Amino acid sequence: MWLASLAPGGLDAEVVVAGLGIEAGRLEVVRLGLALLAFGSLIMTRNLGLTAGFALGGVIVSGAIGHTMTFSALWSIPMKTIHLVAVALWLGGLLILASGDGEDSEYAESVSRVSAVALMSVVIIAATGLVLTFILVPSLGDLMSTSYGIGVLVKAAGLAVLVAFGAYHRTRSLPGLGQDGGPGRLRSTVRLETVVMIAVILTAGFLARISPPERTGAPRITDSRQINHP
Repeated sequence: MWLASLAPGGLDAEVVVAGLGIEAGRLEVVRLGLALLAFGSLIMTRNLGLTAGFALGGVIVSGAIGHTMTFSALWSIPMKTIHLVAVALWLGGLLILASGDGEDSEYAESVSRVSAVALMSVVIIAATGLVLTFILVPSLGDLMSTSYGIGVLVKAAGLAVLVAFGAYHRTRSLPGLGQDGGPGRLRSTVRLETVVMIAVILTAGFLARISPPERTGAPRITDSRQINHP
């Protein structure tokens, strides 16, 4: 899909060769390769540690793809990488709880671990998100007057909703986990939280296709070889 977006006229061998000949294309290949290795490891070896290592590698590579290539890369790439790792850990924890067996004796322990990871992830996501916003959005006015800025605000609103879910879990779901129906109620709200989180992630994906606002008095530094078809 990424290669097809580079050539509206159609995807052919020339487009593939040109796309894979630029830095963004090579990073996409590495990311795809790590994802396939993670999938293969999970299916064939059932080694969760090895699978997690390949998957984490793919997430880390993702930090260098997109706007971070061309805007203060020294700061933005590490910030985005940490941001994505925190998101991945949080989402992974939610999926564990959403699909777990509430009757399992280890479920409560999983809930406790995931809750701690989610709290840590929220802090990291908020902090790195602020740094990335400062790098990519020149002024506060751009948050309301540009498509990119509005997208950032939508992401921030989504994070606020997710924080509200976390507060609800800590004050209502976790204390009632040992009661009849407690695990079922927790799984229901966690599934809804997962849907919201996926929607926020999709919003972030759309942001990757929108150019950040221009900085007044300073030309935008880009490398057209990394983002456009030659």
